Amino acid sequence: MKVIKADGVCPMVVMDVFKEWNSLSEGQQEEILISTDWEAAALELEKWCKETGNEYEGYNKEGDRFNVKIRLVKKQLI
Repeated sequence: MKVIKADGVCPMVVMDVFKEWNSLSEGQQEEILISTDWEAAALELEKWCKETGNEYEGYNKEGDRFNVKIRLVKKQLI
């Protein structure tokens, strides 16, 4: 599982995840953990997953960090 440490607010955290997703080849999947200090990350990444067809797997809080787990899925083009 790849870990992305992304501090800051919405555009940067989601952009870091998008860059990782965009780097995948067609048909490839990757489980990632996003560690961030941004409190709304879990909600925003859950919404992003629904909009892009990726899988939101939940989050937990450790101290002042939020750990969001998602599975990136790069769909095959038909």
